[in-house]
Amino acid sequence: TSALSGRRTRILSWNTVGVVVVQDSDESVESKIDVDFLDKSRRRPPSIRDSYAYSMGALAENGVLLASRSQPEEALPSTLLYRPFDSWAPNAHWSLSCPLHEDVCTLALSERVVAVGTTQRMVRVFTTSGFQRAIFSVPGDLVCMAAHQDQLAVVYHASGSVLDCTRLELLIWDGGQGRVTQAPTELPLSPESTLAWLG
Repeated sequence: TSALSGRRTRILSWNTVGVVVVQDSDESVESKIDVDFLDKSRRRPPSIRDSYAYSMGALAENGVLLASRSQPEEALPSTLLYRPFDSWAPNAHWSLSCPLHEDVCTLALSERVVAVGTTQRMVRVFTTSGFQRAIFSVPGDLVCMAAHQDQLAVVYHASGSVLDCTRLELLIWDGGQGRVTQAPTELPLSPESTLAWLG
């Protein structure tokens, strides 16, 4: 987080497409989210009102995915927003609210997959138009996810951690087949290591 002329800046996503940045202002309750593309010639960068205090983001060539945590004291659920960049329809973006007991904890986005992992160990997979394609659960808390084309990689905590060694497992969901195509595989992490990135 850095201070820029009275604003606090937080990066929600940063990849080869660009960066998603929240501009928090001390004067107003509502923040602004900017998408800045690395290739400046491709499209005009969108600006999105941050009405839900978004704390997570994912960026792909065709859109941006944002999520907020629930705010139980204000009875606000965890909220998801997908906004496409190139759309013929003026209101092509979509959003949904999770049940109050379920928070979004990880996101993944590609040209064909919009995926959300929740604190209830559920993975929900949507099309870019907002239709839910699949829902499945994993046996441990979600760590992270990554999407490419029609595939989704999901990493979660496996049971039976031994001597300060965290056991993580990876599974692959394939949208073309509409199912998990690679059975859970343990990740080969050295003792006391941390998974910092998946992509």
